[in-house]
Amino acid sequence: MTDYSLNPEIVAKCDLEIRDSCQKEATVKEGKTIDCLMALAEEHEGDDSKIRPQCFAAVEELLEETGAGSDYRIDHTLYQACEPVVQTVCKDKGKKEGDVMVLSCLMENLHTDNMIPECEVQLLHLEFFIARDFKLDPVMQKACQGDVQKVCGADSLEDQDSHPVSLILSCLYRHIVLDTDVKVSPKCAAHVERAMHQRAVDVHLMPEIQRACVVDLGKQCSDQVEKGEEIECLQEKFDNLTDTCQKAISDFTEEEGEDYKLDRVLVRACSGMVTKFCEDIVTQGNTEGVLPCLVEHKNDQGMDEKCYTAINHWQLVEMKDFHFSHEFKRACKDDARKHCKEAKSKHDLVVCLSKKIRDAVIGEEEHVISDTCRKHLKIEKEVESENVEFDPVMMVKCMADIAKLCHQVTFGQAKMLECLKDNREQLSDQCRETVFKREEEEFEDPELDYKLRKTCRKMIKLFCDDVQPSELFSCLKKHKNEPEMERSCQDVITKRQIRQTKDVRLDPQLGKFCKLDIGKFCKEIPRGEGKIVECLKKRYESLSDECMDYMTRLMREAARDYRLDPKLSKECTADIKKFCNGVPPSNVENCLKEHLGSVGKKECRVEIVRQMREGRTDIQSDPVLYKACAVDVKRHCSDVPFGRGKVMKCLLEAHDSNRARFDRECLAHLTNRMKMWEVAARVAPPETIGDLAVAISASPSKNYFFVIFATCLALIFVGGLVFGRLSKRIKREVKDR
Repeated sequence: MTDYSLNPEIVAKCDLEIRDSCQKEATVKEGKTIDCLMALAEEHEGDDSKIRPQCFAAVEELLEETGAGSDYRIDHTLYQACEPVVQTVCKDKGKKEGDVMVLSCLMENLHTDNMIPECEVQLLHLEFFIARDFKLDPVMQKACQGDVQKVCGADSLEDQDSHPVSLILSCLYRHIVLDTDVKVSPKCAAHVERAMHQRAVDVHLMPEIQRACVVDLGKQCSDQVEKGEEIECLQEKFDNLTDTCQKAISDFTEEEGEDYKLDRVLVRACSGMVTKFCEDIVTQGNTEGVLPCLVEHKNDQGMDEKCYTAINHWQLVEMKDFHFSHEFKRACKDDARKHCKEAKSKHDLVVCLSKKIRDAVIGEEEHVISDTCRKHLKIEKEVESENVEFDPVMMVKCMADIAKLCHQVTFGQAKMLECLKDNREQLSDQCRETVFKREEEEFEDPELDYKLRKTCRKMIKLFCDDVQPSELFSCLKKHKNEPEMERSCQDVITKRQIRQTKDVRLDPQLGKFCKLDIGKFCKEIPRGEGKIVECLKKRYESLSDECMDYMTRLMREAARDYRLDPKLSKECTADIKKFCNGVPPSNVENCLKEHLGSVGKKECRVEIVRQMREGRTDIQSDPVLYKACAVDVKRHCSDVPFGRGKVMKCLLEAHDSNRARFDRECLAHLTNRMKMWEVAARVAPPETIGDLAVAISASPSKNYFFVIFATCLALIFVGGLVFGRLSKRIKREVKDR
C-alpha cells in the first residue's frame, strides 16, 4: 500500500482519479496516493464524476487483499499517523487480543482528548471502507459466517448486492439485543457489538444513514455542527427530516435505546457516571438498563455536568417517538396499538394512555390499560415532571412566557415549572391553563410533583413510607410541624397548601369529602380564589360529618399559618404589614386579634372576627389558646368531643363555675379571649341573628344579656295578656251597645 504503482488494478481503474485529484500525492510514495483515493471515496461516495465505481471497487479490493482491516500497520499512512495514540492508550491491545483490537481501541478513542487530528483523519478513511464490506473485517467474517446464514438467511457474507453489510449487521444485532428464538453465537455477538459501537462514532461509518440523509445532512446539519455530532443533530431535527432519513434515524435511535453504547456522545460523557451509578447493571450485562439508570440518577449529587447534558439530550430525543424508549415500548406497545393508534410522539402516547386511566378511575370502571403499562406510564410521567422541555405542549404554549418571565431560570429539576407557577398571575391565558392542568395532576398524584418529591425525599421516607401515592401530600401536611421535619420540605408543603386554598380543583380531598355539600350549598360559587372554602365555612353547622371534619382540619391549618387563609391574607395585607411586620406566619393571626381595635379596614376586621368565631367553634383553630389551656381542656372537658363549639362551651362553663381550678396561663388567655370577643362585637357588629347569638354567648356579660332578654320576654308576655283582656272587654262593650 506504500506504492500504488505496484498494483495494476489501481493504476488501470483509478487513472482518472489520480490524474484529477491525487496528482500531487502520486509523486510521493509512503501510501499517500492510496490515502488520497480513500479520502476521495469517503467525501464523494455515490458521485461518479469524482470517483467511479470501478475505482472504488479497486481500492476496496486492495484493502481486502492486504488485510488492512485487521492490522493497522499495513496502512502505512495510518500507522505513521496513529502510532503515538497506540503507544499512549492502545499499546497492550495487539499483544493480548490481536491487531484488529488495536483498530477497535483507536475507534473507541475517536473524538476524545486522546485522539490526534492526523490519526482521526486516517482512521476514518479506513473505517469508511470497513463499514461497507464485511470482508475487510476478516475476524468478524470468520466468527459470523454461520450466524449470517442461520439467522439472517444470507448465503454468504460476500453477497453484498442482495445482502448489504448494513442489513446483515442490523439483522444480527436485533437478534442479539432482542429475546428471539434464533440465537447469535457469543463469539459473533461480541464482534457485531464491537462493529456497531464503532460505526456509531461517525455518520460516515453508517452507510444506511449517510445515504438516506445526504440531503438532510447538508440542509439541517452543515452549519456549526462538529464532526462526530451529525447523528445528534439529525436526532434533534427529527421532525424536519425527509421521510427516508427519518426512517433511518428512527431505526438507529431505537437501537440506541436498547444499547446505550451506540450513543457515542453519551458514552464519552458518561463513562465515569455509568461506573459510579450503574455498575451493578453493567455487571449483569443489562445494556438496555443503563439509560434508565442514568436518567434515574441524573440529578443526584456527584453527577457530571457533561453527562447530565448528554442524558438530557437523550431524553429530548426519546420524546419524539415512544419506540425510542425500549422499556416503555415493550411495556405499552399493545396498549398503544389498541387504544392510541393516532399518537405519534411519546408525549402524545403518554397523554392518551393517561386519559384512559383517568377516565377509568373517575368512572369507577375496570382499567383497560395493562398493569405493566400503567407502571411504566407512571415512571414516564415522573420523568416528564422534571423538565418542561419534555412536555412539548407546555413548551409551545408557554414559550413566550418563559422568555419574558423566566429567561434566567434553567430547565432541569422542575425549576422552570416552579418559575411559571410563581408567576401564574402574569402568564398568558393559554400558558396559565396548561400550568394549571399540570398542577391538577400533581395534586391528584403527588409523586408527579418533582419539587415536592425531591425536596421531601427524606421526610417521605421518615413519615410517609407506607402510604398510598395519592395520600402522600396529606401525610406530609399531617407531619409538617413535627420537630424532625426539614425546613426546606416544610416550605414546599406550605407553598403547595397556599396554592391549594386558592382553587377547590387543586384539593382532591375537599372534592372527595365535600362533594355533596358543595353541590348543595355552593353550586353557583366560582371555583377559584378560595370562594368554595369560604362558602362552606359559612354553612359550617349544616355540613355533613365528613365535610365538617375536613373543613375543621383546614381551619386548624389556616390558624397555624395565616397564608392558608386566602381571604384574610388578601383583605389584611396592609394591616399585617403595619401591625405584624416580622411576626412569624404562625403568630400573625394572634397578632391581628390583639390589634383588632386598631385595624382600619372593615373587610379585614370582618375576617379577623370570622377567625375568632372559628376558634370558638373549634378550640384547636385557636392554637395559642389551645396550647395554653390543653391541661384544663383535659381536666374539665375530657369527655367532650371537639368541634361544633362544644369544648369552648364546656371550658367557659367551667370558668364561670370554678375559676380557681384553672391553670394560671389558661385563665389569662381565656380572659384575654373574652375581652377580644367583646372588642369584636364593637368593631364588627353581628350582621345576622346567628352572629348575634354567637356574640352574646361569647360575652363575659352574657348572663346580664340573658336576664335582660328574659325580662323583655316576660314584659311582652304580660303585656300581651293585659292587652288581650282589655281588647276583649272593649269588644263586649261595643257589642252590648
